[in-house]
Amino acid sequence: MSNTHLNGMNINLTQEQKLKLRNLHRKSRDRLVCDRIRCVLLCTDGWTPEMIADSQLIHETTVRRHLNDWLNGEKLAPENGGSD
Repeated sequence: MSNTHLNGMNINLTQEQKLKLRNLHRKSRDRLVCDRIRCVLLCTDGWTPEMIADSQLIHETTVRRHLNDWLNGEKLAPENGGSD
């Protein structure tokens, strides 16, 4: 099981959970969902939020928000649905 410490919080994923996330990433057409999945997977591999932000070309606060969303309910999809 992978275990990563983030600001006093842990992300624990089994190999099965990681495989499910990778499969979802491959099938998803939503770029934001894919961004969130990559952040979670990279974090479980020991990457820091700073490293993830640099590699994914997104802001570090966005990475931290994605990771916190995962920790607080395994959220992968944005809730707002975008604008009209």
